[in-house]
Amino acid sequence: MLTEAMASIEDLILLPKPRSVVAGSGAHRLTGGSKIICQGDPESLFPIAHRLQRAVWKNQRIGWVLRAGDPGNDDSRGETTITLDPERGIPEQGYRLRIADDGIDLVAGDAVGAFYGVMTLVQMLRQCEGALPAGEIEDSPDFPVRGVMLDISRSKVPTLGTLFDLVDMFSGWKINHLELYTEHTFAYENHREVWAQASPVTGEDILRLDAYCRERFIELVPNQNSFGHMHHWLELPRYNHLAECPEGFELTLHGHTRQM
Repeated sequence: MLTEAMASIEDLILLPKPRSVVAGSGAHRLTGGSKIICQGDPESLFPIAHRLQRAVWKNQRIGWVLRAGDPGNDDSRGETTITLDPERGIPEQGYRLRIADDGIDLVAGDAVGAFYGVMTLVQMLRQCEGALPAGEIEDSPDFPVRGVMLDISRSKVPTLGTLFDLVDMFSGWKINHLELYTEHTFAYENHREVWAQASPVTGEDILRLDAYCRERFIELVPNQNSFGHMHHWLELPRYNHLAECPEGFELTLHGHTRQM
């Protein structure tokens, strides 16, 4: 945990590593009652700003309040502003973050960029105590799609709560594509015997998970495997006639033969 006396923005572990991190002098002290001011599109920014508000409380036990409007019409010293402005020339999904003793300014050209800027602030809040080190960060992704494929067909199928936790972790790393690899672990209504022993995910689970992902700018993509991955289906009497080798076959590998 970095304290105000020892912290430099360059000492922090930020994942993924931003394109540019430039240390400044001093720090921004975190005080109760400060405002998070949303500019440009408050409707899009409020859910994002609310995440920052929760993170400040969770990690610093300090309460901040949300506001909409132009900080120029208010005494914004010491406040945090989140601005959505497509005319600033910021790349898609990118952001610019400035932290100084007089406040925090986060600017993005789209909502997802603002979200990623807040995720960077959340990582900083986890590593600092009482203040954030001064500096400027600019970041945007090299690849527009950054994905994870999660195999939920082997061993224990994760619960919905576990999947939510993983989505939170992935979104914090600015992952925006999640595939759930399934073979026999989705509860197809007309194919109950396939998943009867598998504690499968249901259609309602997927709808809830998809909504959870969308709130975090992650696209949830199904990945139903077939061909060589249909063993759990084709071994059942109802589907066995669809197999290339209904009676099974012998597989020899590294000098060892077994019946498949």
